[in-house]
Amino acid sequence: MLHPTHIFALVLASWSFAQDAGALRGRVMDGDFGLPLADARIVVSELERTAQSGSDGNWLLNDVPPGVYTIVVSKAGFIQSLRGDVVVRSGTPSDVNFELMGQFDDQEEFVVEKVETVGGTELGLLQLRAESPALLDSISSELISRAGAGDAGAALKLISGATVQDGKYAVVRGLPDRYVNSQLNGIRLPTADADKRAVELDQFPSTVIRTIEVSKTFTPDQQGDASGGAVNMVLKGVPDVTYFSFKASTRWNSQASDRSDFLSYDGGGVGDFGFESDSRTISRVGPYFEGLGGGTPDFNFVVDRPGALGVSTIQSPIQGGFTLAAGGREELSSSIPLIGGGLLGLNTSVFYNRDASYYDDGINDRWSREGLDAGMAPADTQQTAPEEFLTRVYDVTRASQSVNWGGFASLTLELDNTNVALNYLYTRDVSDTAVLATNTRGRDFYLDPAFDGNGDGSPDFPGGNEVNPDVSPYVRSEALTYNERYTQTLQLLVTHRFTGWQPNLPGVQWLTPELTFSASSSVASSYTPDSRRLAGIWREGGTDGNSDGGWTLFQPGANVNFGNLTRTWEDIEETSDQLSLDLSLPFEVDRKRSGAVSAGLFADRTDRTFDNFALSNTGDLGFNNGLDPSDINYEEATQILNGAGFDGSYSDFFEDNPYYLRDAQVGADYVGTQAIDAAYLMMDYPISPTMSATVGARLEQTDLGITVTPQSDFAVYYDYVLGGPIELEPGVADVDFSRSDFLPAASLRWSIKDDISFRSSWSKTIARQTYKELTPLIQQEYLGGPIFIGNQRLGVSTLSNLDLRMDWTPYEGGLVSGSWFFKDLTDPIETVQRRQNGFGYTTVTNYDEGTLNGIELEVRQKLGEINDDWSAFSLGFNATFIDSVVTLPADEAATFDSPVIQAPMSERQMANAPEYLLNLFLNYDNEETGSQFGVYYTRQGTSLVAGATVENDNYIPNIFSVPYDTLNVTFSQRLGRYLTLSLGARNLLNPLIKEVYRSEYIDQQNIIANAYSKGIDFSLSLSTKIEF
Repeated sequence: MLHPTHIFALVLASWSFAQDAGALRGRVMDGDFGLPLADARIVVSELERTAQSGSDGNWLLNDVPPGVYTIVVSKAGFIQSLRGDVVVRSGTPSDVNFELMGQFDDQEEFVVEKVETVGGTELGLLQLRAESPALLDSISSELISRAGAGDAGAALKLISGATVQDGKYAVVRGLPDRYVNSQLNGIRLPTADADKRAVELDQFPSTVIRTIEVSKTFTPDQQGDASGGAVNMVLKGVPDVTYFSFKASTRWNSQASDRSDFLSYDGGGVGDFGFESDSRTISRVGPYFEGLGGGTPDFNFVVDRPGALGVSTIQSPIQGGFTLAAGGREELSSSIPLIGGGLLGLNTSVFYNRDASYYDDGINDRWSREGLDAGMAPADTQQTAPEEFLTRVYDVTRASQSVNWGGFASLTLELDNTNVALNYLYTRDVSDTAVLATNTRGRDFYLDPAFDGNGDGSPDFPGGNEVNPDVSPYVRSEALTYNERYTQTLQLLVTHRFTGWQPNLPGVQWLTPELTFSASSSVASSYTPDSRRLAGIWREGGTDGNSDGGWTLFQPGANVNFGNLTRTWEDIEETSDQLSLDLSLPFEVDRKRSGAVSAGLFADRTDRTFDNFALSNTGDLGFNNGLDPSDINYEEATQILNGAGFDGSYSDFFEDNPYYLRDAQVGADYVGTQAIDAAYLMMDYPISPTMSATVGARLEQTDLGITVTPQSDFAVYYDYVLGGPIELEPGVADVDFSRSDFLPAASLRWSIKDDISFRSSWSKTIARQTYKELTPLIQQEYLGGPIFIGNQRLGVSTLSNLDLRMDWTPYEGGLVSGSWFFKDLTDPIETVQRRQNGFGYTTVTNYDEGTLNGIELEVRQKLGEINDDWSAFSLGFNATFIDSVVTLPADEAATFDSPVIQAPMSERQMANAPEYLLNLFLNYDNEETGSQFGVYYTRQGTSLVAGATVENDNYIPNIFSVPYDTLNVTFSQRLGRYLTLSLGARNLLNPLIKEVYRSEYIDQQNIIANAYSKGIDFSLSLSTKIEF
């Protein structure tokens, strides 16, 4: 047996040309999944000679006379492929490669989750799963379409152990976006998300995706931060035939559609194509209004085109869209110079979609345990006296409308030994959101006669509970946010096979080496122009008659330089230029067992610019709320507004009159750069006919820098150790981070029997910080909202990963699988609460350690295997159970153990790791009638949303998401040859999605922290596809 070290030595061995005369050889690939296709039949028509592809897809015919031949390749369940004008020359082997596409009818659409019962598609999924060096799950474009998944985020949830956070960020095996690498054609895209280094999957429509591959284990040819997994969206390539397709759809939502009270605002909306930012500008004019007191004119703006600041209602927008796709392939003549024949293919698609969402049952509450013996109560903020404080318990109404459109084009040239693909994708997603949040429950809670905060029956506030207008007065907050985001990428992918090369080494048959090169240039942008936040406090008159009711300013906090009105602009752009080079040297041992030596280089250069600007009626502009007394009768306007009571809106003060705003002056812009360079070497070696091993390592260098530019001399930052606020001088908040990581990996694949296989894998990976997490600036999304400050000293997390899997495939398309996984985290990055000098904020830090482990179970069953009468039915189930824990830093643990808190906690669950994920589905597919029907049930278990914290010496318990169920049903019917009608109903159970407070140190469990519902979606679509 050949020793593995001999294989590595061959990388440096000299090469010689094979001298086989007159031969045909090549490789057959599954065109749907990009994997080798075994047992395909190759026929040379003129000679009536045949060959069969091996397990690696390779085939060979020796002793072929010189001439021109026609080759036909076929396999059950796949579309036959024919190629003519294949030339065989004396003394030279001719390489001819084929891709066979699964035999399916694209017009038939219904819901299927990870199962395909038509043709060879399911076989392709299982073969890909079996042959990949990593633990891999995949889903094809046909399955995505039939599942009714409109985008990559929705499609990802069809794979066991995978879900999405906030509807767009990949979560694999309970590890959120930080630990998951999202790619397009193996290329990592930039992101303009302000908070995460994660690609937003909801912006990629399913119509441009061929497959989604989820690798749940790390191999050295993957990027080093694929700790939870790598999600690769593979774009569609060359179609098998020339075609044209069109699909039009309409949707209706039980909460968002047919409403006359849909929230929006004057001047709101996304337009036809989402180019509305130019209409959202305000002008800066002078002279400076001296009547407002101190300051300098340079910092003051007058708004002479005020625009809406509060919500209003409209008729709900229509939902629906269309997809148009066309493509084809053309055989090139062998007489073309430099090319000598080949295949030219083009695939194009354009898409357009309008959507809307609405709920009026939202809850956003902040509760705490106020005292050792007290119960839970709305957390008080900005307390100036025992009877003067605010609370944050909001009833929320939220409406959003969006438009998503874009285009995709793929141009491919396939030559005998070289494939060149040029891909371009542009997606634009624009949303406009209006939010109305009102706080009345806080005051109602504290003034309830049953409330006894003192625990002794005495009045809780001077004068009695019922007469204090400053005890949690009512608050009305309105937010208007328009956002434009787009992503575009241009990718060049080149694959070349070095035919005729063979190294000399006894006992080893070297196959054709393959070199893959990729280059890409991508950009992601997010622009939020003039995001408007307005809030006011309504104080009721006391029952003793000594206090008058009326509106006053809502100051979000003494530590933030904002008034009750802010208008902010945020512009984020991230570019990425990426190169990769991969060489694969396949071989066979004893002409029976296949393996490969692979090596590669990788380089990624990412640049991010973050610009933000805020105006507010802050400081001395608070007098008259920034209104110019010369332009408005302030007292009269106040009387009118107060007369409207709490149902009035503070926005009436501003919308019809010029007013002054001031540069908040506390912000800063930054430019971030990240350079990642890597090299890897790995070998897949066949130890025996039934066992193979993959070993290798990746060396990855990370250099990350952030340059912070203060917007004024008043800007400040917060140091994690020194505290703050500290004057932000140039350079002091900059970041210069550099790190090298050696990431080994090893895996073992064992075919115990023909239908039973076992896999094991071990690897080291990392998880990086984001730009936001490293930038020590005050970052606040909205008035009164939580404040986030980055940590310059935040480090990288490292993970050790162990995975085991057993698969049983009793028949084609059937599967019983069980997996166990374990991850040991060092320096995991977690969100924590900090308080310094009375100033509370959220930040991130490295915990000491953590672990995550779990099991995955999956079953796929064709019911026709049980009873022939049930052959149209298939059943599937998958489940993932996760257990996680992280160890708190000593200083944070000491806070919970302090005498005033007495809630000791040294460890907790990892954030955003659900305890379990369940999927159950039943499908019906009648090929004769063209009828298809699917029912899908999912359940997501409890997960920690936010860990416990301490605020104002009050204990705030852990916040957990509550398990909820989702039920989807779809039906489609083929209408003649060209048309298909599809119906869908999603989220039929329409649960209230809740997050609640839980802790062993409180008596009242499951108090709601956040809640909302999505409504039931109904869809109707008509599609056609014509092949030429």
